[in-house]
Amino acid sequence: YDFTVGETLQTDDLYDSSLSLTNITECIIDAEITDSGSGTLQVSNDGGSNWITVTDTSQVVTFATSGIDLVMKYTAGGTGYIEHMGVLYNPDTIFAPATEVVLPTENVIINGNLDIWQRGTSFTFPAVPGGYVADRWLWYSTVAKGTITQSTDVPTFAQSKCQSNYSLKVDITTADVAIAAADYSLLQYKVVGYDMLPLYGNYLTISFWVKSTITGVYSVGLGNSAGTRSFAGTYTVSSADTWEKKTITLIMDDADTYTWLKTNGIGLKVTFWLASGTDYHTAADDTWESASTGASSNQVNGVSNTANNFLISQVKLEKGSVATPFNSRPFGEELALCQRYYQRFTDTSLSVGVGLTSTTVRCAFGFPVTMRAAPTGTSSGSYRISINGSYTMQLNQFAATPDRGYLHLDTPAGFTPVIGQAYMIDMGVAGVDYLEISAEL
Repeated sequence: YDFTVGETLQTDDLYDSSLSLTNITECIIDAEITDSGSGTLQVSNDGGSNWITVTDTSQVVTFATSGIDLVMKYTAGGTGYIEHMGVLYNPDTIFAPATEVVLPTENVIINGNLDIWQRGTSFTFPAVPGGYVADRWLWYSTVAKGTITQSTDVPTFAQSKCQSNYSLKVDITTADVAIAAADYSLLQYKVVGYDMLPLYGNYLTISFWVKSTITGVYSVGLGNSAGTRSFAGTYTVSSADTWEKKTITLIMDDADTYTWLKTNGIGLKVTFWLASGTDYHTAADDTWESASTGASSNQVNGVSNTANNFLISQVKLEKGSVATPFNSRPFGEELALCQRYYQRFTDTSLSVGVGLTSTTVRCAFGFPVTMRAAPTGTSSGSYRISINGSYTMQLNQFAATPDRGYLHLDTPAGFTPVIGQAYMIDMGVAGVDYLEISAEL
């Protein structure tokens, strides 16, 4: 459509009125307009009294009341033309079960469906600050203590339109009744910089299901690795011990303007706060600030009582201003993504070792997945070599590249390895003793 200076195009000029865009509750406007001046595209969210200026491509407009007609107008600033205009309206209806189209996942969160628990399925944290629980997920706390478990309490398919096996459950075992300024209790996920590249400078949406004993305002904090940028998004738990879906949408910082890593380090910290002292409160909610904070001053104390529980499931972080339906990856693909950061070996037969000295056996083995970086290695228990009897060995040294590990094992008294001879190396007690390697952020 070509227009002239000062011309005002009404609804019928902008789209075919026979489309009957009625009973609107929410819409997304997508328009490409060339104007020699500074024209204004507006949409009314109440039938023609209040007008909202559309400033961004794919802007979401929520209507004041449901069930009204879409009314739009464009006031030209100069001469030009409308290349195209699209309206996606009532997205909740579009994604209803009867008409849902399952889209390829664009979820930046690995293990958002909480299926992978390589370290175990139950953790008790009496010590500060905490550690890893489900793969890629951390629990941190100062005063409050908790038991973190893999729970089968999940949103139903009727609720979420997605089948889940597990959630992450925080069961408070030692309460923090009076939150001091430096106190905190939280779950955290760290996104690698490479995975953040499509999101920097764009709309970003976080969606998840939550079930908590304590109702009220909670925070989802975002921050950079340097601790110089932070954002506190908020959501409200309305009903105690009830699964509820929450969504937070924001515009992500531009990585060229602020200090955000774009390669193999921490690109983004995503923090789900259960409690926070004033040291971590932002000056304002839903606003980026240059500080190491990330929690709302309205954050409830979710660790105030040993009867408190907090569960989370189906966590998704994606580009765009609309929360698309959650859909999990195939299990093997999800496991491989997790193993890029952490792997645990409990196999009976670990690898073949070679006598290196009269007291040392060297063992080299490949990793099933190339890791993010050269990992560190930690043993729990011992190793066993069987030749004319069974001998227990201890780890002396671990070295690695991103795709291969090397063990130097000290042999016990009574066994002298032959230099250059091959030996089969097992974990000391299969399924109990283990070697874990980590390239976590």
